[in-house]
Amino acid sequence: MRKCKTIDAQIGRLLESLPRHHEGAQGLARQLALLPDTQRQLAALRAEADGLQPALIALDRVYGELAAAITCDNASELEQQESEHRQARLSHYEQLQSAMDAQYADTVRDAAQSRAANAQRLFQRDLDSYRQGQAVRPRPRTPVSTPVAAIVLPPSSQRDMDDFFSDVSATDEPRSERPQHSLQEDDTPSVAILEDEDFE
Repeated sequence: MRKCKTIDAQIGRLLESLPRHHEGAQGLARQLALLPDTQRQLAALRAEADGLQPALIALDRVYGELAAAITCDNASELEQQESEHRQARLSHYEQLQSAMDAQYADTVRDAAQSRAANAQRLFQRDLDSYRQGQAVRPRPRTPVSTPVAAIVLPPSSQRDMDDFFSDVSATDEPRSERPQHSLQEDDTPSVAILEDEDFE
């Protein structure tokens, strides 16, 4: 009895699953019926893709050429920009060099003017010092030449001098042969007498 109940339960479950299995079988049947149409659609799509392949290849080639052209244009543009940038830097460096040269020339000129001014100032200082030294230094004595003829001797001294010059020794020449010297001659030597500072 127990076995009969078990069998009845299994049969009931099978009966319950039969509609689902029937629906699944019908769906498979419908898909099988649609399979030829699906195959035809896939074949058409494959043919269309095969037809589009040359166009896609041509389009890819065109895109490659455009990319190469754009790359060349970019390279030319980059080269032109680099050249302009290089020229601008060169011009900037030339301006800096000109400014540095002008500043160096100004510095050299200022240094030369400063040296000349210092030299002039030192020269003027030395000249002023020399002039001040000359003003403070005592003046040298001026020699006064007095002719011998202008010297007036007393009569006694005149006689003594005549006796001295008239004394003739044995070895001396006679007085008549000795040249006569006169205190009155113009070409007689002068006696230099220094003036005293007290009488200046």
